Amino acid sequence: MPSCPKEHTGWTGNQVAHFPQGLPFVVEGFVGGAALPCALTSPMDWVSAAPNSGTTAAGDATAVEVTFDSTGLSMGTYQGYLCVNSNDAVTPQISIPVSLTVTSSPVLINLNLSEVTSTQDAGTTTNQDLEIGNPGGGTLNWDIDEVDGFLRPVASADVVESVETISFAPQAGFGLTGSGLSASAGLTALPAAQRVPNQTITHSTSQTVVTGSISCNAGGLHADNSYWRAFDLPAFGINGAFAISSVDVGVETANGASGSQPVVLRLYAAPSGTAFPAAFPGSFNLIATENVNVANQTLSLLNIPVAAVVPANSVLVMELFTPSGQATNNSFFVGSNAGGQSAPSYISAASCGITAPTDLAGIGFGNMHIVMNVTGEETVAQTCDTAVDIPWLTLTPTSGSAGAGITNTVNVALDSTGLPAGVYTGTLCVNSNASNAPLVEVPVAMTVTVPTGSSIDMAMTVGTDSSVCAATDEITVASGTEVTYCYTVTNTGAITLTQHDLADTELGTVLNGFAYSLAPGASAFITATTTLTATTVSTATWTAYNPGPTNTATASDSATVNMAAGNATVTYCRNAVNIAIPDDTPAGVSDVQTVTESGTIVDVNFFVNATHTWNGDVIFTPDPQCDSCDNV
Repeated sequence: MPSCPKEHTGWTGNQVAHFPQGLPFVVEGFVGGAALPCALTSPMDWVSAAPNSGTTAAGDATAVEVTFDSTGLSMGTYQGYLCVNSNDAVTPQISIPVSLTVTSSPVLINLNLSEVTSTQDAGTTTNQDLEIGNPGGGTLNWDIDEVDGFLRPVASADVVESVETISFAPQAGFGLTGSGLSASAGLTALPAAQRVPNQTITHSTSQTVVTGSISCNAGGLHADNSYWRAFDLPAFGINGAFAISSVDVGVETANGASGSQPVVLRLYAAPSGTAFPAAFPGSFNLIATENVNVANQTLSLLNIPVAAVVPANSVLVMELFTPSGQATNNSFFVGSNAGGQSAPSYISAASCGITAPTDLAGIGFGNMHIVMNVTGEETVAQTCDTAVDIPWLTLTPTSGSAGAGITNTVNVALDSTGLPAGVYTGTLCVNSNASNAPLVEVPVAMTVTVPTGSSIDMAMTVGTDSSVCAATDEITVASGTEVTYCYTVTNTGAITLTQHDLADTELGTVLNGFAYSLAPGASAFITATTTLTATTVSTATWTAYNPGPTNTATASDSATVNMAAGNATVTYCRNAVNIAIPDDTPAGVSDVQTVTESGTIVDVNFFVNATHTWNGDVIFTPDPQCDSCDNV
């Protein structure tokens, strides 16, 4: 039998032990440091050995992996023994010291929310608490970036491909006519291999530009015309951000009196699935504008360099606008063909009664398929690569530190004031020094709804400047100061309200059946000025409705005017109060004037205009209960 060591020098980490050959063995633990450490064994949760039993053939060795685990342990040194028992006749037991020193717990992060969601009416603010905790050790240092997303309409329809016949009424002298060029085979675009080596998307089966396009023109000189194409990028397999480098536009003819003429390229974007043109322009953002001077040419493909980035999962809309050439003798007809197309071609021209982008097939030009291409490169970036502020979201605070076992609370305020109905999205990027998750992404979604009925909100303020609406609903002034109340009403419902009443507990009726059309989301205000001599809490109630009355909505608010400490003069007039004084009546006559203001009377003066014909004196005497009254 080969000789075996009597003891092991000790393990302090994940290590592999080799045991005597040809003998079965058992690995057991012992906590402590007694003289006979393996006389009594007990579990040690912070160390383990695998396997912990087995048989080793002669001339062979068995590897046992020893693992140390500091999870849940406080700082300090943990010691014990591994006891190797075997049928070795010489050394049936070997005790191996083990030691684990825990220096500190790792910094960890834990969030109470995996997402922030809210459904709320327009014009409201909701609050949620995002708790950032450190269940580990050390100090967790964190900060939050915001990444804005898209507005997604609440009920966005799919793009409508069906053709609807549309009636339109051109202005006098204008019509939708062709260029007058003779038929030609046209110009075919360069093969893809010769183009810029980026991805090019198009709805056109053929890139050949032929005659047959129309414009809104008079005598061949075009009015304001816009030509449109919509590209749903995910339908082209583009799901990431799309960095556009150039676009192509077919040109049937461009004939400028000076040898060239101006056109304007505009690019718009909205979330994938947003209907065009039904949701245009409201749900679309303008992302690029390029002014181009087009040299005279025919049957060509015009390449326009443009730098723009379309957000991921978007619909891209391309507009080529040709400003009126009537005064400058310019003529422009966009390039098209009758080949296949995977989505409609659109035109708009106010002079011909087409005020919104309209499918050419719907106005009788179904064979005019506009050639428009977009070239760019898809970039798939992490959400938190670029921080962009979310305008409808406020975080308080945006950074902080949390010691071991401490939780910080961040108030997340979502404000839908002034926002149309839709789903607003974004991401909170929580950056920290946590070992388990240095970056945590928290999706945010706010669904804004608009009430279906009638409702209003009213704010009442008070100030001393009659030319503006004050910003506060409570002021302090001296007695006798002129103050101005401002009443601001907002239509928070979905129905236009056309008549208004306003009653104030201090001023009485301010409006009664006042005619004013207050559209949903719109606001209006009115002011009223008065002089106050005492502290006054005034409550106003605004009622808006339609004739009937129907769709009635009310709202109330209050404002307070406090009187500053100090003396004030209060004057009461009893005009045209005649009191007869009987002759030879020592008891005299009396009159009572009631003071309604609260406060302490420090001086009283009476001013009386008396006419009498009786011979003798007339004496005016205040009530003896008035200690501060002067005789007159």
